[in-house]
Amino acid sequence: MVTASVGLYCETCEFVLKPLFDSFLATFQSAGSAIPGRGVLLRWAGWFFLANAAVALLISLRYLGVVRIPEGEYAWLFTVLAFVGHFASLGFIGALLLFLPILIFPYRAFVFALGILLGGLFVLAITVDTFVFSQYRFHLNGMVLNLLLGGAADEIFTFSGTMWFMASLFVLFLVAAEWWLARRIWRFVLNTPGQPHGYLVGAVLFAVFLAGNLMYAWADANAYTPITKQIRFLPAYQPLRAKTWFEKHGWVDPDAGRHAVVAVGRSSNLDYPKRPLQCDSPGNLLNILYVVVDSWRFDTMTEDVTPNIFRFSRESLVFDA
Repeated sequence: MVTASVGLYCETCEFVLKPLFDSFLATFQSAGSAIPGRGVLLRWAGWFFLANAAVALLISLRYLGVVRIPEGEYAWLFTVLAFVGHFASLGFIGALLLFLPILIFPYRAFVFALGILLGGLFVLAITVDTFVFSQYRFHLNGMVLNLLLGGAADEIFTFSGTMWFMASLFVLFLVAAEWWLARRIWRFVLNTPGQPHGYLVGAVLFAVFLAGNLMYAWADANAYTPITKQIRFLPAYQPLRAKTWFEKHGWVDPDAGRHAVVAVGRSSNLDYPKRPLQCDSPGNLLNILYVVVDSWRFDTMTEDVTPNIFRFSRESLVFDA
């Protein structure tokens, strides 16, 4: 089994990496000595990271599969504005990271390599974050990175050979996809010189970004929880807050947060009890011990990972929730 997996992995690497390396080498040979205009490279960087932001936005829809959008008059509108505006801003930050290298060393092959590296890391980070959030309901942060990079990582996280194999295939596919995307956008930039498409798209995305932040600022000042509770859905999301400014101009009630009543509506997961509870005390009390571990992967309760708990479970009832 291991030999077959290694053989398949080597064949996959040869199939994916060889054409990619040949294409990359051809780019160095054809464009290494030629210096295209910095304006062309800057346009490419903007469009390239806009495309990566769109890819990250599609991947981020996984967040919505593990959370429930609160009910409210403006909740879904804010969700759309926040997701689109946030990932557009992350793409803009990625483009900014390329602007200075372009101004200093405007070689297409170098800019392509750096852009593919940054874009690939960006998409990879969002992908990993969606898995972390679906499992633990929080995003990648300093604590998680410390666990991953710390000496006890092997004791906390266990990954099978199949998982490593699939992760390696994904990284190879991601590099190939980023390279293909870079080439396609380069052709688009060369075929549309002087077109105002970028300014129009940028203006629309900035309007979306601004609208989402203004909606959050209003919701935060008015303690409108269907919007404010969505802040945890997005990674590294820091929306605008202006509660003091709203209060200073008399546009909100300073005590709105204290007087806000949290109502349990249809959007809540809590629907209990269905009818009044009737409990009869048993004559003989049972000796019951509940062992409950939050956000623990059930497939890691094995004799190798948790031998004591596993041995105890062999003599008990186990509920696979």
